[in-house]
Amino acid sequence: MSNFDLEELSFQIHNNSVSKGFWSDKDDEDRVNQILAKMMLVDTEVSELAEAYVKSSGSEAILKEFSDIIIRVLDLYAAMIRYKIVDGVLSKSLIEKIEYNKTRPPKHNRLM
Repeated sequence: MSNFDLEELSFQIHNNSVSKGFWSDKDDEDRVNQILAKMMLVDTEVSELAEAYVKSSGSEAILKEFSDIIIRVLDLYAAMIRYKIVDGVLSKSLIEKIEYNKTRPPKHNRLM
């Protein structure tokens, strides 16, 4: 496994997305809608992953869908940093959440 900086990767993905015209500087109300739309694109990518799995599209197709999900999430994260919506470090929060989840009961007392 190669090492990489999650924050740096996020900013690289976001800068590419901006350069390709997928983000534009908008006023606050339009920015809210743009961010919400980007969140829904994450949902779309999850649906495409489910479709690849159900249709037995193979490992390569499934890995591409996982990659698309991660790209969308990291792009959104970097945009939220850029717009000063989020102030923090995703990799730190991720590690903290992983450690917290280790302390939770099996299935977090849920059926699934």
